[in-house]
Amino acid sequence: MPPDSPDLDIPLALWFYEEFIDRPHQQKRAIRQAYGFSEGRPGSSEDWELFAAILLKSSKNTETRYGHDLAAAEVKSARAGSSFEYQYHLNTGVAKLDAEHTVDHVFVSYEGGSVTVRLVSGEALRPIFESWREALLSNYEASNPNRRQRFRKNIPYGVVVREGQVLLSLENGQLIQPQAPTPQEQAQARARGEALLGPPAPDPASE
Repeated sequence: MPPDSPDLDIPLALWFYEEFIDRPHQQKRAIRQAYGFSEGRPGSSEDWELFAAILLKSSKNTETRYGHDLAAAEVKSARAGSSFEYQYHLNTGVAKLDAEHTVDHVFVSYEGGSVTVRLVSGEALRPIFESWREALLSNYEASNPNRRQRFRKNIPYGVVVREGQVLLSLENGQLIQPQAPTPQEQAQARARGEALLGPPAPDPASE
């Protein structure tokens, strides 16, 4: 079952997406192509974590370095159709795996100007996490000649689509789900976002 519908800050999340994920990506794309690079991914994993934090009205998890990303959620981002990678570190991997079913999991799928954010409860994913346990423990055994510092597994895109509750959907930059903010809400979100940025730096030419 999907988690209960959370209280979302759609206007501020959209402001952040447009200002700090989509616009910089569009600005760099032509330059990248001119030098033979692919268009690249929009935003970094940290950008998407912050986007999810704003959307969920959450904050960064500061309790452990290798714990879940937000106070009560893990955030994953990947191109639409791609699986989502989970990493477990040598000294904290077991504890993180033990906690996976206790938090929600936010999955961001992006492609071009389309973005879909889905929420899946950790409990719904518990069978997948438990299926990783034996291999994870084997990887960390001191006697394992192939022991790795990081243990990596993936959750398939299809599982996320099947189990996930869609929180937000953009197509070609336009909000499809849920209902779009009003112009007044958009203006208020812009003012809140700009307030978070602090006062603008002084123009050296005016000094």
